[in-house]
Amino acid sequence: MHVTGGPAATHLSWQRTVAAVINVSELWLPERQGVRVQDQVVPAQLSEGRDQAMLTRINLFIVACSQSWWKFLLIFLGQFGTMQVLTAITGKFPEAAAGNVPFDMQNTLQPGQIFSQLNDYTDRAFDLYATFQIVDYFFPLFAGLLLATICAFSLRMASPGLYATAVNKNLFLLLLIPTCFDWLENLNLLCVVTAWPHQVELAATLAVAAKMAKLGSMGIAFLATLLLLLWGAYQWISRRARSSAG
Repeated sequence: MHVTGGPAATHLSWQRTVAAVINVSELWLPERQGVRVQDQVVPAQLSEGRDQAMLTRINLFIVACSQSWWKFLLIFLGQFGTMQVLTAITGKFPEAAAGNVPFDMQNTLQPGQIFSQLNDYTDRAFDLYATFQIVDYFFPLFAGLLLATICAFSLRMASPGLYATAVNKNLFLLLLIPTCFDWLENLNLLCVVTAWPHQVELAATLAVAAKMAKLGSMGIAFLATLLLLLWGAYQWISRRARSSAG
């Protein structure tokens, strides 16, 4: 069989195929102002486009939840339910761990304390902590989505122009930063616990660093949510008052 075109034709065919995939995938995403797909792309551009599309979908999911009471309710119930489970485990934990609570609930935890507390863990404590870890991957997700949804709703009420910018720039994802730090803390603590009695000091240090970053970013997220909620309420009341006066 004789193949025509050689490597150049094969490369051109690859470029056209990748471009076609990008064009088809765009049908599933909202059109974004000022953004278009080029006719020729390379694999690095394809990867970047996929990452951007994923972030856009998450941001639009937050927006959709802020526009639907039942979606917001599901997020709230998820956050409330997982919090109740974590609280129940925390209440049972001291009896199995010499009076200690799970690492995740200790805001002043130091790396050395992780190993000293593990010395006092019973088999029951390890079982409880395994359950705590599983639930604690869902709790920060629901909590982050709840704050982001409230911010999206409040900003829409307060300033439609800024709200449109936040949607186009995927800015509501910033409210999920504490979630990412919480997951990073969980992963490093999981590494420490599963490696015990071998002491993985690097993972313990990273877990505490992630905890500090989580607490700091969480404080900023709560403050931003509160301010936007107050601003949105003020603007809504002002519009209602002007409408009634008119």
